[in-house]
Amino acid sequence: MAGHLSARRSLRALTLLVVAVLTSFGFRAFTGPRVPSHLSMVTTAARPLPQDELDGLAKVAAWLKQSPQARVPGETLLEEIRNDREGFAVFAGFHTPSERRQALAETPYGAEIAEAASEHQVDSLLVASVVEVESTFQPTAGSNKGAVGLMQLLPSTAGMSRARLQNPRVNLDAGAAYLANLISRFDGDLGLALAAYNAGPRNVRNYEGVPPFPETQQYVEKVLTRYVDYHRSLWKTSGASQLVASAASMGAATASS
Repeated sequence: MAGHLSARRSLRALTLLVVAVLTSFGFRAFTGPRVPSHLSMVTTAARPLPQDELDGLAKVAAWLKQSPQARVPGETLLEEIRNDREGFAVFAGFHTPSERRQALAETPYGAEIAEAASEHQVDSLLVASVVEVESTFQPTAGSNKGAVGLMQLLPSTAGMSRARLQNPRVNLDAGAAYLANLISRFDGDLGLALAAYNAGPRNVRNYEGVPPFPETQQYVEKVLTRYVDYHRSLWKTSGASQLVASAASMGAATASS
């Protein structure tokens, strides 16, 4: 997904915006839930907030405000992500790998998922979402097509034996590597990468998009829904969502005054 390629630039802009808004209102510290350590609360001069930055912050806030009951329906989630690449890139790229690892502390094989994701430079929360949908974290899971283990890999795809793939660490490492390869191959488009993971890259190329297979379409929706839920929960528990909500509301008040 193209938006992910500019996540660092977007994150820096969002951080500066949050800091500018909070300090312009006299905030020098934040009490309550923990603030991620990489969000520096430095003193900066108050400045007018350009409308495009307010719009960007509002988009991130919109992803955070969605409750499980009112969130974007799974069948339209991919379209929403593609239409808001910049906002989603910040939403999904804000927290550090260490914070994501902590978010998976209570998840089965969470440490191993984080390790495999780090090795292949893919979001550990995305890997966890794939594992949850593929096998519900059951290392002995199998399919009638011959897929094996936590990430339901075919031996032919992974290039290793079924016996090796039954080892959770090996399975996660091979699955994370394959997922990272697909994300790169499809220029960061998560929908196409996940569709290829489920139905194969050839089908994605042949149909020039997510194939019209009900199983594949539902698979993409389920993984993306879990991925968004994982990140939304992390924003909430880290306290960063309160910062964004406060900055967005105060920025809007400044703009309207």
